[in-house]
Amino acid sequence: MNMYQRNSIYLYSCFLGPALLIGVAASCQNAKAPEYKPNELQTLKLQVKQKDAQLKRIEFNRAQQDFQASYAALMDEVATIKKENKWPDNLLFDPDKLQFSAPPAALPAAPPKPAPKK
Repeated sequence: MNMYQRNSIYLYSCFLGPALLIGVAASCQNAKAPEYKPNELQTLKLQVKQKDAQLKRIEFNRAQQDFQASYAALMDEVATIKKENKWPDNLLFDPDKLQFSAPPAALPAAPPKPAPKK
């Protein structure tokens, strides 16, 4: 291979390579992404499952609201019991054990730190 042939190969690769890449990139941009579409039976099954999930979400929200209302009623009763028995307001209540307890004792204040020596 003579020098002229090597230079022409080099020129072709330098100029045609990028042009080819640009052409391929442009053709890829025009290509549509494939569509993934379930058949009619699969679509119907998905719709049924979606409706089931939506109904369960509604039931869950209602149950959560009922729980919050019941818990608020429990705390109202706790406040009433504290008031009837003339117990302190800061008394703690454990709703799982239905037990009242005194709040933890306050920790003694730490002595002041001495000023740093100079």
